Amino acid sequence: LHILNVAFLFNALYTIESFENGVDQCSAVLLGKDGVPVADAPRDIPKNFMFMSISSRLDIAIRCADAGSNHQLLYKHINDILAPEAPLVLATLVIVPSNRDIADDLPEWNPCRPAYLTDIYNLTPEELDPPLSLEVRESLNGQLFNGIDNYIFDMNLGVGQAWITSGSDQHPFHVHVNHMQHAFVDEIQWDLVPGWIK
Repeated sequence: LHILNVAFLFNALYTIESFENGVDQCSAVLLGKDGVPVADAPRDIPKNFMFMSISSRLDIAIRCADAGSNHQLLYKHINDILAPEAPLVLATLVIVPSNRDIADDLPEWNPCRPAYLTDIYNLTPEELDPPLSLEVRESLNGQLFNGIDNYIFDMNLGVGQAWITSGSDQHPFHVHVNHMQHAFVDEIQWDLVPGWIK
C-alpha cells in the first residue's frame, strides 16, 4: 500500500484498526519512506502507528487474518486545533477470502543500495566526517544563500556526513535532491510514534 500525505501544514499520525468486535487487527510492516527502501525491510510497525510529515510517502505491506472483515486506515493531524478529536477515516480495507494458503512472512530484504543511501547506523566514526552544526531559521548559520559561489562547507565525496540541526521547529528539516537519515531527534513529533525515525 502506498500512502501519500499531501498536507502542506500539518504532520499526521496514521493507523490501521478493525472496527468489528472479535476481529484480529491487521499487522503492517514498513517497506520504504519517500520511495527509498528502509535498510531493515520489512520493519515491524508496532500497533500499526505511522508518522508522516507533510508531502511524504510511505510504502507498507499489510496482512489481515480474518477474511470478510473490515478495517480502516485512520489519520489525525498533529497540533491542528481545528481538527476533530477522533481520527478521520481515509480508507476502508475489506478483506476478501482467498483459496491460497496463508503466505509466509516476508523475508528480510537487504537491497544493494547506492552509496548515497548508506545506512549511517552501520558506519564507524572513521567513516564519518566531523559533524556539521546547522542552525536553520531564515538563514543557515546566519548566512543567506546568494549564489553558487557562496557556500558554507566543503563536503567530501564518499564519506558519511553527520549534521546537527536546530531551529527547524516551524517546518520539517529536509534536504532537496539527496536523501537523509535521522539518527536522533530531540523534542519533536516523532515522539508520538516511538522508533519511527530510524
